[in-house]
Amino acid sequence: MRVTGIIIFALGLSLLTAVSARVHAEGSQDFGVVLMYQHVSDSKPRSTSVPPEAFEHHLQYLLDNDFNVMPLQDMLASLNNGDALPERAVALTFDGAYASVYEEAFPRLRSIDYPFTVFVSPHHIDRGRPEHMTWEQLRAIADAGNSMGNHTLSHTNLVRIRTDRDTDEWETAVRQEVMAAQARIEERAGNAIRVLAYPYGESDARLEALIADLGFTGMGRHAGAIGSDAPVLSLPRHAIAMGNADLDNFSLRVRSRPLPIDVLSPSDRMLAADADNPVLELRLQSGEPDIDTVNCFASIPGGVDVERDADTGTLRLQANNTLPPGRSTYSCTAPVPGVRGAFYWYSHLWIKPQADGTWPAD
Repeated sequence: MRVTGIIIFALGLSLLTAVSARVHAEGSQDFGVVLMYQHVSDSKPRSTSVPPEAFEHHLQYLLDNDFNVMPLQDMLASLNNGDALPERAVALTFDGAYASVYEEAFPRLRSIDYPFTVFVSPHHIDRGRPEHMTWEQLRAIADAGNSMGNHTLSHTNLVRIRTDRDTDEWETAVRQEVMAAQARIEERAGNAIRVLAYPYGESDARLEALIADLGFTGMGRHAGAIGSDAPVLSLPRHAIAMGNADLDNFSLRVRSRPLPIDVLSPSDRMLAADADNPVLELRLQSGEPDIDTVNCFASIPGGVDVERDADTGTLRLQANNTLPPGRSTYSCTAPVPGVRGAFYWYSHLWIKPQADGTWPAD
């Protein structure tokens, strides 16, 4: 249902490589945008929170600009089948099953019939932590037609636990984290979809191969839109938090399109402990966007050096400073010709251990 002005509640509360991203025909497109929230609160860390007022503004923006908010599973199924999506297709997701999602987000979303997905780590719910929802609250969300996704049993970093395990032990641990979580979510909440949101957004080639064997789609937290040829084991999502929750930043993300590139090298995002500033090679798939309009950035100070080969459509990226242990990204964007405020977007995640092979604290 469409609402104008401020969204009001009855109780008086205020409210798969990327693809070409071409529009199929009037009213449809071959890409969608997935947004990821955690806390909807003004009392939690800025890096993981959006204040309720800002969240309300996001919903009003989607309403006012005729975005089509659809279930995540429907978006992924359509893209996988090569079916067209409606114009301005968006899916909303929430990682962690925090209580503020039930208290602040759920009533607002329900009042305007916007579906969403909650990614759940069952151990947090079973232990009755007050910052998380209860199973009864999750069941109420599922019964209202929303889906439950898998966030592993205990929210453990599936890449980093490999450090002190042999291959068999690690694979057993991953299978337990994922499959036990799926069974628990199906039992207690219902409406569980076979989509895994990697804890901390981290995955590498070995983990993704195992997740594929378990029959899951994998979602990260690197920015970008999703097209029909996107890598289904490391799908991008725009993480929304206080640092980018203003409407200017929000509109850039929700209007983004997949940058049509092939990743030439490297084949994995896991780096050796002694890696300094890795080279990323990309190749544009078509004549749009113009290679000279592509701008690239690094998540660390110093920026990234970009070499462009217009003849082959190749981009060679290398950070000007050494990447620190933990997570880093290279990102590239380019304006969509003729579409004001719309950008092609691609982000590449790097994961790097410390010099001794251990990992920094998350």
